[in-house]
Amino acid sequence: MKWQGVPGITTDDIKFTHDILDKVLSQYCIDIERIWTTGKSDGGGFCNLLACDAEMSSRIAAFAPVSGAYYIDTLPCMAETVKNPCNPSRRDIPFLAFHGGNDTTISYSGGERKNACLPAIPHFIQEWAARDLLDYRRNRTLPVASNTVLYSFGFRGLVGLIYDSVIGHDWPSTVANRDNQELGHHLASFNATPIIMDFFNRHSLGW
Repeated sequence: MKWQGVPGITTDDIKFTHDILDKVLSQYCIDIERIWTTGKSDGGGFCNLLACDAEMSSRIAAFAPVSGAYYIDTLPCMAETVKNPCNPSRRDIPFLAFHGGNDTTISYSGGERKNACLPAIPHFIQEWAARDLLDYRRNRTLPVASNTVLYSFGFRGLVGLIYDSVIGHDWPSTVANRDNQELGHHLASFNATPIIMDFFNRHSLGW
């Protein structure tokens, strides 16, 4: 599946998400303070677009992209300095990203892909820290598992990056999944899903 934000894709998936959310809220009892979003690869990139959208950033409490493809429509690609066009309506957005050091699809170092620019992931997460008015030059480095650390910004860990130096373009898991069973891939030393759920549960729009 290709989401808005991927070069050449013209569908308005932000409006689609807005409409789906309205439909669900009209039919079910939903805690509007605790709506979250995650996604992998192009879905991770779209997760970032939702966080950067003025309306959706006011409706979704927290964001957790995995192996995100954060395409920026500019060339030549200066991956260490490229600016992510982003206009959220608040400055306290919880944002936790995951990325593998051996990701050969969406490189941790960024670079040109599909005639667009992918930011270097450390630069990308520092931009999010600055956007949330945190000191992007300072972070705590915390161990997560073997080969894996969390770069955490802000006293409450409002912005963070979990970096596994050895996995590739995968959803990190210690059990078999579609990603880590591909040739050349392997199990991770941690599970992303419970970490994401814990992160989500710590953040609501009213916190």
